[in-house]
Amino acid sequence: MKRGVLILILVLVLIFAAIALIGGYIYMQFTREPDIPENALLVLPVSGPVSDLETSPVTNKTTIKDIFFHLQRAKTDKRVQGLLLKISWIQAGPAVIEELGLLIRDFRESGKPVHAFIEDGGLNEYLLATYAQSITAMPGSDLFLKHYASEALFLRGTLDKLGIEAEFYHIGEYKTGASIYTRDDMSPEHKESLSTLLRDITDHAIRTIAHNRKMDANKVRFLIDNFFMSNETYQKEGLLDSIGYADEIFPHTDSSLKPLPFLRYAQTSRPDPFPGPARIALLFASGEIHAGGSGGPSMFGNPVLGSDDLTAQIRSIRRRNDIKAVVLRIDSPGGSATASEAIRHELELLEKQKPLVVSMGSLAASGGYWISTSARHIVSLNTTLTGSIGVLGGKFVNRGFYDKIGLRKELVESGDFAGMFSDIRPFTSEERQRFQSLLQRTYARFVGLVSRSRELTRDQTEAAARGRVWSGFRAVQLGLVDQHGGLLDALAAARRLAGFADKEPAGLVILPKRKSILDVLIGMTSGVDMMENPKLETLLQKFNRVFPAAIMPFRVRFQ
Repeated sequence: MKRGVLILILVLVLIFAAIALIGGYIYMQFTREPDIPENALLVLPVSGPVSDLETSPVTNKTTIKDIFFHLQRAKTDKRVQGLLLKISWIQAGPAVIEELGLLIRDFRESGKPVHAFIEDGGLNEYLLATYAQSITAMPGSDLFLKHYASEALFLRGTLDKLGIEAEFYHIGEYKTGASIYTRDDMSPEHKESLSTLLRDITDHAIRTIAHNRKMDANKVRFLIDNFFMSNETYQKEGLLDSIGYADEIFPHTDSSLKPLPFLRYAQTSRPDPFPGPARIALLFASGEIHAGGSGGPSMFGNPVLGSDDLTAQIRSIRRRNDIKAVVLRIDSPGGSATASEAIRHELELLEKQKPLVVSMGSLAASGGYWISTSARHIVSLNTTLTGSIGVLGGKFVNRGFYDKIGLRKELVESGDFAGMFSDIRPFTSEERQRFQSLLQRTYARFVGLVSRSRELTRDQTEAAARGRVWSGFRAVQLGLVDQHGGLLDALAAARRLAGFADKEPAGLVILPKRKSILDVLIGMTSGVDMMENPKLETLLQKFNRVFPAAIMPFRVRFQ
């Protein structure tokens, strides 16, 4: 009997030992960093969607956050001898191209070569390639080097056919966010604002190409004006260095270099480009601003930036003694005015203890600009879309639609104004007046915040406000922004404001961290599926809560 027990115990010990060995082996395989060749040519593919931030653990989407960090590593990594950009159609605006270009230019300053291969693309793709020292284009696939254009969608006629009335109001004649529902064409202000933005962005692209390629800007503009040229013509005119295939670039650069995929390099951790016990926090704030938690799409299809999550991160940074300054990277069209104010207040408390610098990405408009007003210093790209200092709000009246589908709703009110946001009747005249007063008070507070934080007169602020969206280029002229630049310029400003010496190393804390598979599983087992899209009912409830809204008046898709 005792012998049988001993054998059973021995078997169990052997089983547990085997499980431990297998588990350890698996852990080693998953956590072991890949080997990096000594003569590596880092290959960075840039195509498809590119955004500031990606928190999902199950995607390999290219982000500004990852490219910034790992190019900073590669600059000083002796194993990396150069960089090859493999560029195809990029689903991102000009500000993303500008930021990537500044990061590539900084990498080139290390003395390491950068080459670009364009498989296919238009002006955005070519603009990015000009930051390299040589450009090769794919044979048989001519580039589409033409001006930028943008389309606006209007649903007024569709809603009329459905029996839905959009009852919206706005403060600021350029605050045209509800025009998609209330008009069937662009207002003069809408068209003026959009035309100016496109002109600013096109002019910046032409100036950048001329500077990077050492060409006359008028010649670059002529080549873009005369669209439908062949790659051979572009090469003859100096826009391209060669026409060939990606595998032909390696002998052209250095046959001893070994291609190193960017994603493989991103799985390694050394060298650390930001050593030092005193640190700067780089906090990314991306998405449409709403109360509550982050994640899931908004009713407009944007990622949600939750005020609860962001303010918790800000408080955590404020309490850390090792963090001496903060860079807040904003990529947001705005959203709820209430949620924006909650974030702004928490940033104001932070700024009282340590310098706060804002770095604007593609968008820092309306509520995205609201939260910027607590910063000591604001840095934007030339092609950032910012401003939109205005307010809008309203509701949909669905009574006609319900009649068409045979649905009936009745409203019982316990007092005046109780049912003013009901969707089965429009505002009464008094409700309309009170609601517009609410919007006006919110607008006055917004303008006051901007005036005080930017040290502008009321007239100067009003001239920059009225709901108008500005390019980062013009925002500096208007006093809404302090300087042009990208992430690296914002970090340099934070170093200066925190009192770091020129050669003193500064550590870097990048937040938020990307979720792990374990985080997702914990969320699922606790009853919250972080990968599940919200139901329509939840989206509609969230939509109702954003009013009065400080949100960008239109979405710009560049073609």
